[in-house]
Amino acid sequence: GAMESRSVMNYLEDDCLVITPGNRIDLINLLIKAHTGRFCAPKRIAGIVLSGGMLPKRRTYNALKKTNIPTLVSALNTYDVSSKIHDLTVKIKFRDKNKVSMVMNMIGKYVDIDRILREL
Repeated sequence: GAMESRSVMNYLEDDCLVITPGNRIDLINLLIKAHTGRFCAPKRIAGIVLSGGMLPKRRTYNALKKTNIPTLVSALNTYDVSSKIHDLTVKIKFRDKNKVSMVMNMIGKYVDIDRILREL
């Protein structure tokens, strides 16, 4: 969230998760434009976490909703959100059929297995 918005484009990759304070209207608008391809080749934003418990102003919020980018709001600051995501461990027991099924569906929908295998 501390980086100048124009510098963010150097780091944006398809399917990235962006964590930024909810009051960074400049950055959120840049993400919307990047996702929709309004000024560059489109970048698929996998999700946005708005930190600090803040929502952007109504106009930006409505534009963000139209993109269908999954967006979460967290009361935590950007560093704490990043740390929690980094340290996240997800455990699924084999006998939990619902979770296993949900994960398998998500992998089938969102993970490019062929690309992963090519990169190995």
